[in-house]
Order: sequence, then C-alpha cells, then structure tokens
Amino acid sequence: MAIVDSNCQYIRIDVGPEGRQSDGLVLKNSKSGEKLLKGTLGLPPTGFLPGTRTVASYAFVGDEAF
Repeated sequence: MAIVDSNCQYIRIDVGPEGRQSDGLVLKNSKSGEKLLKGTLGLPPTGFLPGTRTVASYAFVGDEAF
C-alpha cells in the first residue's frame, strides 16, 4: 500500500502482509492505518488551492474494499 501526495511523490509505503487479506484489513493492520487512526500519520497541513481561498484537504483513493 502506498500514499502519494498531489505531485505523485510517495510519502508512505507499507509493504507486504503475508497471505491473503482483504484491502480493508491491509489498511487496518498497517502502520499507516494505525497512525491515521491515531492522528499521528504526519500529513502536511491543509492549504489553499493556488490563486483561491478554497481550502484543500486530503483524500485517500482506493477501491470499495477500503
């Protein structure tokens, strides 16, 4: 599982659950998932879209299993 920023730069990578796990379990059991739930993932602060006063927060994109 990987997390990339808006410039397609990798900011976190979690490699390899062993065996077969659903995508939801991969996220839940990963260090990134743990940190996301605890609020300690270390994401950069939200900011404004360029040239606007519109706040851009973060989105995670995954399939329906996530």
